[in-house]
Amino acid sequence: MPTRVYPSPERLLEMPLRPKGFCRKVVEIGPDLVALWSGNGGLATKFARRARDWFEKQRPTEDEMRQFLSACCHDLTEGLCVIMVSALTPVYFMVGSVVHASAPFAGEYTVAGSGKEIFISMVNEMPAREEGGLEPAMDALRIASDLLAREIVTKDTIISGFGGAYEVLYQGPGGFERVNDVMYALARVNLKTMDIGHYSHALRQWYEGNQLCIASTSNPVAHRQGVESMRFEIPDILGQPSHSTRTIDTLTTAPQYLCIHYMFETEGRFLPSTMIMRGDAIEQNFTLSLSGRELTFEPTAAYMASVRERAEQMRNQMH
Repeated sequence: MPTRVYPSPERLLEMPLRPKGFCRKVVEIGPDLVALWSGNGGLATKFARRARDWFEKQRPTEDEMRQFLSACCHDLTEGLCVIMVSALTPVYFMVGSVVHASAPFAGEYTVAGSGKEIFISMVNEMPAREEGGLEPAMDALRIASDLLAREIVTKDTIISGFGGAYEVLYQGPGGFERVNDVMYALARVNLKTMDIGHYSHALRQWYEGNQLCIASTSNPVAHRQGVESMRFEIPDILGQPSHSTRTIDTLTTAPQYLCIHYMFETEGRFLPSTMIMRGDAIEQNFTLSLSGRELTFEPTAAYMASVRERAEQMRNQMH
């Protein structure tokens, strides 16, 4: 996995299926139409091919989507879940067993697949945003960051049959837009000693065409132990993986978004908190550089000050 975590042999025995490879769970049918799938990959491939053929010449209106599902998806409902959303209508369509609910943080949401119980539990525990309003990219990145943290710390996502990476798309003025070039990191902070330990691997993900690419970078300690940086290419469901063309030196530039999931610890208690930065804030808090073939990810004095400030807030919450 890009996070480099592996369940114990005992926990692997609990899994009815084992991870075999990677494939995007987002089908970008057109600029104004996307579908999210879970379940049988063969059925999902059929769905994606039929959807792209149908909507190659048809606009994804409510009536057209309903006709497509009626004509082309009657044989796909067993073993496949799909959420199909058009930017041209507020109505979305579902195939298979899909849950629709609401939570203070997420508002109304729709979820399917083997991870739905974890997702539902997680968004129900998240408090509503204090500032109100909608920030679709930032809110979704927080969910993605928390899911990656669960994968690293508890591995429950892998045991439940999902994980590895998360994509975020949102509806913009010109249709659906990808949240591109995101970096994820995990940190553990001791509130008594203020020791900050970053997880040995940070993830950087971006797109090349319809392929999602992930660089799983190793810190110097992990690199010296023989756990070197790796790159993962995750194809579209109708595509084949191809080697990433991005050169390693370009990864020293700041990403568009940086998500850090913190675990604040004191007396055996943990309080999670997620920091999401974008724009100039990233370069003010971190420097990225290249040492040989290894990327280094170094915090600045401004970052240390912001962590101490957040730590004080966490202490007040725990009292």
